[in-house]
Amino acid sequence: MLTSPPPEHGLERAEGPLARALFGEPTGRTQRDGYPERSLRWVDHIPPGITVYCGHDRRSTDGRPYVRPGAAGGTAVFLDTGAGKGGHLSWIDL
Repeated sequence: MLTSPPPEHGLERAEGPLARALFGEPTGRTQRDGYPERSLRWVDHIPPGITVYCGHDRRSTDGRPYVRPGAAGGTAVFLDTGAGKGGHLSWIDL
């Protein structure tokens, strides 16, 4: 989805690449909180020089945004640090 804009979405249920971009690729396992576990394999496909900022996917274990470098040279930064559940508040100024 980095090379072309996503298809028009509207209010219908997202499917295929758009669903994976919005919600993440499920692994088939369930987390302790009952939500589906999401794979981070996509991070390895981020091109060099590209940083993807993600919200609403808590990966932080220490109150700081979780930064994960990918195999192709790009980076993903997960900004959800759990402020809604007693964790730290995080944000990014663009």
